[in-house]
Amino acid sequence: MGFTIIQNINKVNINLIESYYTYKVLYTLPYAVVSGLPITLTGINIQYINNHYKVNLTNITDIKLLKDIDEYIINIIPTYISCLKYDTTGYYILFKQNSILDSILKEYKTMSDITIHLFKIKKYAYHSYPLVYIL
Repeated sequence: MGFTIIQNINKVNINLIESYYTYKVLYTLPYAVVSGLPITLTGINIQYINNHYKVNLTNITDIKLLKDIDEYIINIIPTYISCLKYDTTGYYILFKQNSILDSILKEYKTMSDITIHLFKIKKYAYHSYPLVYIL
């Protein structure tokens, strides 16, 4: 299956459509509307820790892009909780281990890039969480 990957993401093209339980993420261009926001992350390494896959980010450009997207979404949804985390080892994204992710990540053991897809933002009473998939 093929996927549309946006080369130069501009945060002003990101639109959030609110429904009862979620916000749908759209990326609008003059000639197309992309459902979700696919982002290719380069210079990554993946660790398996406590039933989670930790995708460590080393590319400064990717980190800045994710921070800019987070800042843009937080301005619209103040309760938004970022998928980008930080600890003593640096920036990372955490994915809960499951059989589908296991099969996808088998291919990425020797690769240094991965494509994620910010699909929707799930609304809860006090927080809104991004639904992020690995393509």
